[in-house]
Amino acid sequence: NNNIRLCTICNEINTLESHKENELKEFIESFNIITEKRRFDKKEIDIYIPDMNIGFEFNGVYWHSTEYKDKNYHLNKTEYFKSIGIRTIHIWEDDWDNKKDIIKSQIKNLLNLSKGIGARKCDIREVTNSEANKFYNNNHIQGSYNGIKKSIGLYYKEELVCLMSFDNFEGRIKMDNNSWNLSRYCSKLNHNIQGGASKILKYFTKNYKPERIISYADNDWSEGGLYKKLGFKEINKSKPEIG
Repeated sequence: NNNIRLCTICNEINTLESHKENELKEFIESFNIITEKRRFDKKEIDIYIPDMNIGFEFNGVYWHSTEYKDKNYHLNKTEYFKSIGIRTIHIWEDDWDNKKDIIKSQIKNLLNLSKGIGARKCDIREVTNSEANKFYNNNHIQGSYNGIKKSIGLYYKEELVCLMSFDNFEGRIKMDNNSWNLSRYCSKLNHNIQGGASKILKYFTKNYKPERIISYADNDWSEGGLYKKLGFKEINKSKPEIG
């Protein structure tokens, strides 16, 4: 990270990964959650929460690159554990290094430890691109996005706490003006806006009357549950990107 090359003799790579993996483990256990390292039919989960059937994989950028792992390795592992009823979350080393606060917030939300605010208590407003990108840089793991066309947010006590944005692209292909891509959605760090996505999407469909809306779920974190609640239907699974 930051273009600094480490000497792998002085700083053994496995040791570095184990240290960061332990940081993640200690963070989860700080909420009095019991974890363990568990092996299932020769497949191991780095940090497993047996009471919740959730597993966390800590993926070091060196050993988990395509030089050492098949491009389908992580997807296959996720699909295998899903087949035996375990949800798998993939934490990447560079995200942990550079976006630790966002990762921790996402974990707290997953474990139902975030501060809850009902969407009915929030005002809904359209948001400028500059304000939206500032919010995403602070709260979304993918950060800002230059292609945003419409952003709609929820405000609680005059503070932006939840945001959804749309564009007109399907991958790199521009769609017609009445087809939309839901490109970003997140809440303020350490907050869960209950019913927030539904409230924003209803506002968007009422005011812009889209013929269709598409979106993409991040397999590292999502099983698509939120999309199903919003009425989306799964139509395709994208292949893992090489990188």
